[in-house]
Amino acid sequence: MRFRAVCLLLVGSIGPWVLPAQSRGGDLLRAGREALAAKNLEAADSLIRAALDTANHLPDIDRQGALVWLGITEYYRSGDSLARAAFREVLSLNPDVQVEGLAGLDPHLSELFEQERQAVRDARTVYLAQAVDEQPRRLTGPPLRPPTNGHAPGGAAIVTLVIDTLGRAEPENISVVAVPDSAWIEPVKEMLRHSQYSVGRVRGRAVRTEVGLSVPLQVTPVNPVELVASARALLGSHHTDSAFTLLHLALDSSAHPTEAQRVYGLLVRGMAWKATGKDSLAAADLRSGLAGYHGLTRRGVDVAPSLRHLADSLAHAERATAPRPTK
Repeated sequence: MRFRAVCLLLVGSIGPWVLPAQSRGGDLLRAGREALAAKNLEAADSLIRAALDTANHLPDIDRQGALVWLGITEYYRSGDSLARAAFREVLSLNPDVQVEGLAGLDPHLSELFEQERQAVRDARTVYLAQAVDEQPRRLTGPPLRPPTNGHAPGGAAIVTLVIDTLGRAEPENISVVAVPDSAWIEPVKEMLRHSQYSVGRVRGRAVRTEVGLSVPLQVTPVNPVELVASARALLGSHHTDSAFTLLHLALDSSAHPTEAQRVYGLLVRGMAWKATGKDSLAAADLRSGLAGYHGLTRRGVDVAPSLRHLADSLAHAERATAPRPTK
């Protein structure tokens, strides 16, 4: 009885909820609220989602309310994750929205809502590097490529960039403030765009952070092994785009990869294709890489342990998934 009473008190807490009687979205939403109050969670979920999806678009205030009700429904139906998603969406529409009564349903539900409010505000706010407890730093990424004209003067580029809460540079917020020659601008931006950074933090929370960097304009020789190893690490953290950038550099003829280094690159690129669902491209690279590896071992070439372990594990996985011949 208390659950139903608190649900009814929530009506109107974030807006007037005045919907035309003939509004299909309004009818669905009212039915969804009633189903939630009756603890019929499956029906409430379906009705509220139908209200949000209806061709009769809800006014903003009512859409916000529908998302709050959806978050409450998902909390009781399936737990925190989907509730957070619904709350994040409503707070993205209006980060200052107030919902009275959530704590009356469940204190943890109110905590989730406020945590998502803070996350939305952090996602919109850019902190200066001096204002955060932990400043971002570059962890890994491609080497700086030489300018296309090949003879730009060296020195340093002064840049500002915003690091997001996933440790990536926001492409639209990379600014080259000073550089000895404009030919360096695009190579510097490319390197920063495809790099991985630690995130800025305030009281443990990841926040968008603006940092200033001095980038030495010295082109160092490409090391294919280091590039492939870094690409493999990026795959482990699900940064496939940056991994592909490093693999392209490692396998490029200008990097002069050895046969073993090329095999290593093909195997890791096969893993990258597989991670992105490109199974045919993955199979081609893995097949070429394993064939190259077996060729090296047959000739008695002493390959690096990292390559040997990777190739053996991939070959074992391939054998385990191969169809068995029928008798």
